Amino acid sequence: MGQCVNEEDEPYIIQHGGNNKTYCSKNDVRAVIQSVIGNSVNLSTLIGSGASLPAIDLMGTTFKKYRESIKTSGDPLSSVLENRIAQICKHHSNYTSEDFGDIEFLLSWLQYRIDGDTDNCEEDQKLFDDLKKSLSHPLLELIKKEQNLTKPMIII
Repeated sequence: MGQCVNEEDEPYIIQHGGNNKTYCSKNDVRAVIQSVIGNSVNLSTLIGSGASLPAIDLMGTTFKKYRESIKTSGDPLSSVLENRIAQICKHHSNYTSEDFGDIEFLLSWLQYRIDGDTDNCEEDQKLFDDLKKSLSHPLLELIKKEQNLTKPMIII
């Protein structure tokens, strides 16, 4: 882990795989995180695959809750979401609209449409941003909960 030491005078703590805590500087933490992200195929795969359970739900579970929430709240994005899911199911998937839960595919598909500047890219951008916000919410709540520590902690 580079310059990390086991001295408590460093401002950050890294705990890798349940092993001993390692105290690090901000630059050391940055290097460790960049290394982990660089070596992972896709960070969303780690979160979505259950690597973060029980602290963070699976991405499919989070997406299901999001979809139900905007539908019951009457949010106008609900109709945009259902329309995009119907398009994906019709042209790119064996899912039915009711069973669709592939958030990774949906986000990639929306990004492709946004980058291609389709006629509906403004709606797609709003939906994309709202989905990202809803997916990051559980992670932000976990961070807030962890703020009760005297030092920021990163668990890898």
